[in-house]
Amino acid sequence: MADHSSGSKASPLKRLSTADFLEENGVGEFGTASVFQGEWISKEAERSRLREVSADGDARRRLELLNFLFKDVVGILLVISLAVSSSFILFDKSLSAQDREWARSMLSAIGGAVAGYVFGKGSRKS
Repeated sequence: MADHSSGSKASPLKRLSTADFLEENGVGEFGTASVFQGEWISKEAERSRLREVSADGDARRRLELLNFLFKDVVGILLVISLAVSSSFILFDKSLSAQDREWARSMLSAIGGAVAGYVFGKGSRKS
């Protein structure tokens, strides 16, 4: 039986990124590492590509935020303001019955639209 307790301990494996491994082993031109993605590209080109992808993602997130703010938030505020004004008209006794009937039908339509939006077929995620 061999005694493994004597002698030097085995060094733990060093974890390297692919680019660092390739650079450490001298793959690439002029001391720069290359990355294989269907073809060999330089480390600088890979970093440039990653910056571009990151910038594209940032731009896409900004557009989605603006879309949400202008479409959804403005729509919600418009519906809320219409509901509040209709409620004031509905409970104002100095206005005519025709005005209060208009406000009642407006509140009913808003309630139906909100219920249809929240519980409707289009809100289900498939």
